Amino acid sequence: MITDTMNHVGDPMAAGTELDDHQEILERMARLEAKLDKVLRYTENLEHRVEGLSEFKEDVVPIMNDAAKLASHKLMQMEATGTISAASRLAKAVTSPEAVHTADRALAALVAAQSGNAGQPLPGLFKSMRDPEVRRGMAVMMTVLRELGRVEATPLQSTQTTPAIEAAGTTS
Repeated sequence: MITDTMNHVGDPMAAGTELDDHQEILERMARLEAKLDKVLRYTENLEHRVEGLSEFKEDVVPIMNDAAKLASHKLMQMEATGTISAASRLAKAVTSPEAVHTADRALAALVAAQSGNAGQPLPGLFKSMRDPEVRRGMAVMMTVLRELGRVEATPLQSTQTTPAIEAAGTTS
């Protein structure tokens, strides 16, 4: 080993090669240092983000807890007053096959009335009232008008139900 070192001292080519090796090591170290600086910047950036997320969590978690408590409280109030069960019965009544069929027929009748001769003279109206279908339709309309009059006279409380909702609740 000592003889190798001694051999390089006198050989200018070997000294140049050794210098090139040192230069390459220095360049690699410079690239490595640049990469380490980049990693350090990323780490610092991540650290700031984690701190921001931690602060965000500290702010949001109490808000979410309060919102969940409020929603739970409101739902319990709605359940206690019967609002949820009334809404459920109403949804069943409105979406029942009978209600959908009746609404469909009523809509079709309205469309037909708009496109047809809606302005009949008085004798034509009296003649139409002899038709059994017209009479049944008028009876239905009178029932609807009677119920609307009752609702106006006695407003529905949140725990009360209408006969239609009660009927829908018993059919399911």
